[in-house]
Amino acid sequence: MIKAETIFKYRIRLSKDANSITTHEFRRVLKEALAASALPCASVKAGPRFNLAPGAQVGQASSSEYADICLSQEESVENINLKLSPFLKGGFRIEEIKEVPYSIASVENLASYAKYLAKGISGNIEKTACAKKIEVEVEQKNGMRLLLNIRPFIYSIKQTSGLEEVEIIVKLEVLRSIGLGQILAKLPGLEVKEKELFLERIALLWQAKDGSLLAV
Repeated sequence: MIKAETIFKYRIRLSKDANSITTHEFRRVLKEALAASALPCASVKAGPRFNLAPGAQVGQASSSEYADICLSQEESVENINLKLSPFLKGGFRIEEIKEVPYSIASVENLASYAKYLAKGISGNIEKTACAKKIEVEVEQKNGMRLLLNIRPFIYSIKQTSGLEEVEIIVKLEVLRSIGLGQILAKLPGLEVKEKELFLERIALLWQAKDGSLLAV
């Protein structure tokens, strides 16, 4: 009987500044960092086995970038941090590491919403909260343009205690085709001060069966 390979999965939360590299480039950086780290990585034909959650866009800071890495031996989170951190490039920093069951969904498939803190926003959020339709023009792959109602993709939006600051939870699906800055500019009742606009992704979330959102 052939013994199945034992896999230990670890979820890593990273932060990045607004000028960090793209998610596509980070995939290469993480692959190279894992290879250089001397960690006992489980492997596939392409190299070390890992998954990345959808990353925040270029120009956005983030404290919620996620990667699942797979090891063939159990390691302490302290040892993983010690071995991996020196080889990470591109403005990414490890904030947290935890072991997770191998059987649970990977961060690549689990995350469905992102929570952002947006600074440089003035006005009153009530008009946005009450709006049933907020249309944004979107260009399709075939070049045609259409008006998309983005209101169903906004889970919640509220003003924080900070000056000219709002917290917004948006479905990742819409962020693949429309930038968050473009979304904010279309929200009724609010004014975006472009020169002062600062976007930071502060959480990545998945939706439970009861509709509630939980941290990845």
